[in-house]
Amino acid sequence: MTPSRGSKGLTRLRAGIALVLVTLLAAAVSHALVPAAERIAKAMANANEASSRDQALQLELTLRVADREPIGTGKLITHPSGLARLELRDASGRVERHLRVVTDHTASRGGRELEEPRAFLPPLSFLQADSSDVLLQALSDYGLDPNAAALAPCGGSICYVLGDPKRVAPAPAESDLAKEVGLPAGSSGASTAAKVPATAGEAADPVIPGLWVDSRSFEIVRMQGLDGAVVDFGPVVDFSGVRFPGSITIYEPEREPIRFDIQSIVPVNAPAAGFRRAWLLTPPESGEEGALPPTAPAAR
Repeated sequence: MTPSRGSKGLTRLRAGIALVLVTLLAAAVSHALVPAAERIAKAMANANEASSRDQALQLELTLRVADREPIGTGKLITHPSGLARLELRDASGRVERHLRVVTDHTASRGGRELEEPRAFLPPLSFLQADSSDVLLQALSDYGLDPNAAALAPCGGSICYVLGDPKRVAPAPAESDLAKEVGLPAGSSGASTAAKVPATAGEAADPVIPGLWVDSRSFEIVRMQGLDGAVVDFGPVVDFSGVRFPGSITIYEPEREPIRFDIQSIVPVNAPAAGFRRAWLLTPPESGEEGALPPTAPAAR
């Protein structure tokens, strides 16, 4: 017996109602499970402090393109205030320098400033901030919404995504799903965050910025779009008492990924004088390294 047109319509309506109910439940669970951004930021700051990252650090690293053999070495100094500098040297002795002053990123090669620097110096100060206020202000400085927090899959784990309001499940009244299935006004549903692939190189969208934080460890696992690139952090390693990701992989549009493998980390004293533009533009062969003591033990 062929179902009547009326019974087909009733079936579609029931299916629509079921979809709305399931979506409403998912939205409610999402809202219940996601803490406020301020609470997440506080837990992140605690993790930074417990890992002894809340101080100026010097990283010795190797540079490789994709999974090929290392092509150079580097020295990166990063400060919780948002100051950072990186010097890369390849096998032939060519030197490229990067300087970050909070959101301002500049670079030079052989003492000559680069017009379009590669995104080789991500804002690692997010991994060093020791207070929620500092973290939330940093999100705002990079144009992210400091109040936005959502859940999303990240590899085999679940992450909080900070700063991206598009991933936040809307309140029920904000959804148009009820209208689409013909339910009365006031009924609605909400969408959950889109699934993100396990690795940024597969399909991450650098246009939509966000900070991805593991929901169990509160370690940052990804920075997306803060500098026009996607930055993935490897598993945390203990470097003589400082716990820090063992690798940093940088994905830029239409370029092969760059990976920094961290070899060692030591605390340093890092006066602001070491992050001046003069260091960036000083020809490497001059021997001038600026005022920053490269390996001086930090005063805690």
